[in-house]
Amino acid sequence: MSGLAGIYGATGDPQRAATLFGAAAALHEAIGTRVEASLQQRYERRLAAVRAEIDAAAFTTARETGRTLSPEQALGVAIASIGTLG
Repeated sequence: MSGLAGIYGATGDPQRAATLFGAAAALHEAIGTRVEASLQQRYERRLAAVRAEIDAAAFTTARETGRTLSPEQALGVAIASIGTLG
């Protein structure tokens, strides 16, 4: 989920990216995992890039919205416009 968030962030959809970062964080918490140590720096860079693209309130709102989504809903958000990437 966070991988797709990074892709959306890099391709100009920071709102969707922030939502997916929130969904990924909630999923990690729900299953008791963390971002793998080998991926942590990349994750933090991508998250920071998304934060820089939209204002703080929009980022917080989108991320919190993502945290409330079920895994199925988050997947729906992730694939809703996948054909428009890049």
